[in-house]
Amino acid sequence: NVAGENIKKANLVIIQQYNDDQMIAITVKDDDEGVRGITVDVVSAGVILPKKDGVLDIYKEETK
Repeated sequence: NVAGENIKKANLVIIQQYNDDQMIAITVKDDDEGVRGITVDVVSAGVILPKKDGVLDIYKEETK
């Protein structure tokens, strides 16, 4: 589990920062056909913004 999420089912992004704002971003998610896959992007310049307080609307639990 990562932050309470089942990594076998959730969309997951792992970012490894390097000097000069270089990064490797690994994305693990299901494609449109439901096949789980991994994408690796090597980025020559990237920005990681500060964490914001709150939850994105698409991940909020519905209350009844």
